[in-house]
Amino acid sequence: SRQDMGVKIFFALSGFILTLPLVRSQKTLNLSFYYKRRLRRLEPPYILVLFSFGFFQVVSNYEEFLVVCHSFIAGLFYSSYTFSGIPNPINPVTWSLEIEAYFYILMPFIVYLVRFLARKLNLLISLGVLSVLFIAMKYLIVEESFLSHTIFYYLINFHTGICFAYFYFHYIQKVQKNYFMDFLGLLVYFGMLSFYKPQAEMGNIVFWNVSMFCFFVSVFKGKVLNKLFTNRFVYVVGGMCYSIYLLHYGLYYLISPILFDLFLPANYETAFLLGTLVIIPFTLLISSVFYLIVEKPFMVSKTAHS
Repeated sequence: SRQDMGVKIFFALSGFILTLPLVRSQKTLNLSFYYKRRLRRLEPPYILVLFSFGFFQVVSNYEEFLVVCHSFIAGLFYSSYTFSGIPNPINPVTWSLEIEAYFYILMPFIVYLVRFLARKLNLLISLGVLSVLFIAMKYLIVEESFLSHTIFYYLINFHTGICFAYFYFHYIQKVQKNYFMDFLGLLVYFGMLSFYKPQAEMGNIVFWNVSMFCFFVSVFKGKVLNKLFTNRFVYVVGGMCYSIYLLHYGLYYLISPILFDLFLPANYETAFLLGTLVIIPFTLLISSVFYLIVEKPFMVSKTAHS
């Protein structure tokens, strides 16, 4: 199964987006401001959705009150998936946000470590040393063990994004867009599909993350791929992806039974297609309203400290 491949790509994007401002500025990160910014940016929408979904489950008798309360508290501390090995029953998709939250805590220290090693060795060697460490860490962790539900299992994915941030600033940014990069993107995309499973194999871990790194290069420097991913629709939807992420599971759960009961007189394939054509616009509409009313007011100016 490759159903969680997108999550690992998103982890790498997080590593890139959070690291790039630090690479550009070369300043010491204000940790207090950094953590406050992360909390202000992420917590209000997350807590509101967690409470709303939990309240709905209690009202609908889907779960007992005490069970929902336990899941709500575990969700507040991002501990459901990490410590129990199962996603939070209130909003199961937030297992990846729990992993992401631990990366937000660790990211400044990883960047400091890169800077320290770069002074002692050099930048490429320091990034390589940490890559080897995180690959070995993932390889040595047994899948479905306790540690496979923690940040340590996914650090190599975040670190791929960190490496790309350094390479983009120092090397890739200077490369002109060209069609060869589009060809490279197509090639490594199939490489990502080929080397994704099983992740327990060292070769797959290495080649999949290398393929993802090269795909990022091609998206920034390919003429066709860059135009595709900078399309206004993609840009707008990407900008409110956090709202979509938080809401989509609950919206699917709410509307899917109604739609499929309505469309099932037809065959399953037709019902699925018609249902999807309704669910996706409905989800985008509700997520857009949520983004404008709830998420956007808590977004901090990008001109402040990173």
